[in-house]
Amino acid sequence: MKKIQVFHYLSEHLKQVLPFTEAEILVISSKMFRKVYNKGERFIAKGEVNTQSGFICNGLMRLFYVKDEKEFTVKYFYKDSWVGNLQSVHTGEPSLYYIEAVIKTELLVFENTSMNQLFDEINRLERYARLMVESSFIQLIQEKANRILLTVEEQYLQLIDAHPELIGTVPLKQIASFLNIEPGSLSRIRKRLSKNT
Repeated sequence: MKKIQVFHYLSEHLKQVLPFTEAEILVISSKMFRKVYNKGERFIAKGEVNTQSGFICNGLMRLFYVKDEKEFTVKYFYKDSWVGNLQSVHTGEPSLYYIEAVIKTELLVFENTSMNQLFDEINRLERYARLMVESSFIQLIQEKANRILLTVEEQYLQLIDAHPELIGTVPLKQIASFLNIEPGSLSRIRKRLSKNT
């Protein structure tokens, strides 16, 4: 996606949420820059203080922890998502996790200091950010509820129904980690499902 197209894409996204003016969008865009992350490239690593946030125009990123040399994927960030470590931004403490590109991913990135300036300049942007945080919180609660209320097979089906692009794009071991099961268990679920179709 060309730079002009990327900023147009952000403009359309913002207008779908709130009635931003062209002037406001120009000010917001002036504080952002386009960056492409290749597969495996990290947006933030454990131990780093998060100083940037980004809007995903294309691609896919994941949030994961590492414990005893094993990766635990806990969240995926899809197209039209904001990515960053809000806790690190607000506390100034180092990140406890990693965020990396699963595939080639195109972001519009801004420094968090710029965002604070924009909040002062554009009241509508602060409301937009609140709506995004509320949406993320609701999604988090739903994901937690699904872990309790749904079987692993139901969770898997729900995941691939909502995000079919994961299949063939994301290694099965990452999906298994996201579902909190071993890769062998996911293979058995997939085999059973394929027999039933």
